[in-house]
Amino acid sequence: MAAKSGEHVVVEVAGRELRVSNPGKPFFPDVGLTKIDLVNYYVECEEAVVRHLRERPTVMKRWVDGVAGKPFFQKRVPDSAPEWLQTVTVTFPSGRHARELVPNDAAHLVWGVNLGVIDWNPWPVRREDLDHPDELRVDLDPGPGVPFEEVREVALGVRGVLEDHDLLGFPKTSGSRGIHIYVRIEASESFEEVRRAALALAREVERRMPGRATSRWWKEEREGVFIDYNQNARDRTVASAYSVRAVADARVSCPLEWDEVADVEPAELTMTTVPARLRERGDPSASIDEHPGRLDGLLELAENFLSHIVQSVLKNRAPELVVIGRDTAKLETIKPPFPRLRYDEAAEMLNQAYKDGKLEAPFEYGNDFGSPDETWLSSQYDRPVMVHRYPADVKAFYMEPDPKDPRYALCVDVLAPEGYGEIIGGSQRVSSYELLKSRIEKHNLPMEAFQWYLDLRRYGSVPHSGFGMGIERLVAWVCALDHVRETIPFARTLNRIYP
Repeated sequence: MAAKSGEHVVVEVAGRELRVSNPGKPFFPDVGLTKIDLVNYYVECEEAVVRHLRERPTVMKRWVDGVAGKPFFQKRVPDSAPEWLQTVTVTFPSGRHARELVPNDAAHLVWGVNLGVIDWNPWPVRREDLDHPDELRVDLDPGPGVPFEEVREVALGVRGVLEDHDLLGFPKTSGSRGIHIYVRIEASESFEEVRRAALALAREVERRMPGRATSRWWKEEREGVFIDYNQNARDRTVASAYSVRAVADARVSCPLEWDEVADVEPAELTMTTVPARLRERGDPSASIDEHPGRLDGLLELAENFLSHIVQSVLKNRAPELVVIGRDTAKLETIKPPFPRLRYDEAAEMLNQAYKDGKLEAPFEYGNDFGSPDETWLSSQYDRPVMVHRYPADVKAFYMEPDPKDPRYALCVDVLAPEGYGEIIGGSQRVSSYELLKSRIEKHNLPMEAFQWYLDLRRYGSVPHSGFGMGIERLVAWVCALDHVRETIPFARTLNRIYP
């Protein structure tokens, strides 16, 4: 309810009175909608809007002159904000901090709109745990000239992959040219793991829909609809469900039933039509919090990388493997999921093996694994084993600490079976400028040599990870060779560097 007073109105909502300045300011001049119209929309649709914002840090994108003006992002709640406003302090990949808005009721929505906020951009985490997302977001972004019909088709393809991996997706129009699909998940994985699962999902959809869906990062390499998995990186945000988008016709990012996706026309879902739709049909995403899923299935897709290599060799080079005496039956079992061990568990196994007389020396906890250790561990499995979360002190300076226990690094080594040892080593990289600088200093490394690496953090970088595969060791395992030097066509020696 609004009470007029000079150049402002007072809106009574959620037990509070909020002053809205310049209520008649045109926010969507092409369709004649004003600032107070936007306020009224969010007040009327409060329950559905807040469902997707509750307890989430939210970035404010301010359009103080409406969609005809230029916006700016305000990540920090101003010090002049009212005391009742709910906020939370978040940390960005750069290491900087900000107190962000947590819009838990209509009073917060009205306060934000008065500052020029049109759409809401929440993080995929809740205030109680800012390091573990409870939402995986699929952002379908059509390339130039790609019709919306293809976006609909790819959205249905995403649904199929999700269902094959026991995950439930909730689709919505983006309010622009795309479609978003949200998946509620258990808040147990890091941002990097969720992003890795999103990438695995994107690649599987791409495999099933070649030419229509793509996960290629470089725009010039894309065909069809881009599945933007990077929207799951830390501090990346997407317009929330029921957000009015800053486009001329005031379209809404509107949740859909799956049977609506094939025929939906985004232009029909606007600030003036969605409230009636909500009253008549309810919110298709109302049950989203009742269906948290796990990412285990999608993480297995990532493991398919190694499995694919082995199975391709079996398919294309089985006769050659037989000629060199390889028991191909042992390779036929190389399919995910692969066993996973924490460093602590692997260390305990090694010391038990020493007590049982299977190893000549005990393993000293806190050391990195040596070649005999990796050989013994890998010999205990018929598939590659993934050893993760090593002590941070024994790993490279650039590895991100585990937010649950900084003594450990977010890293993984993949050990080939049959005693061949490590074939892949990878980790999430430190994203904080200050932490990276302190780690370089702790390792007594020359600061000038890593200035470029620090600058990436200083001037902006997304959370990322990397891995390296030892091709020679991989070949030695696949071919069951006695020594890795047999895999090198022109092996280097002390007396010979060049072929």
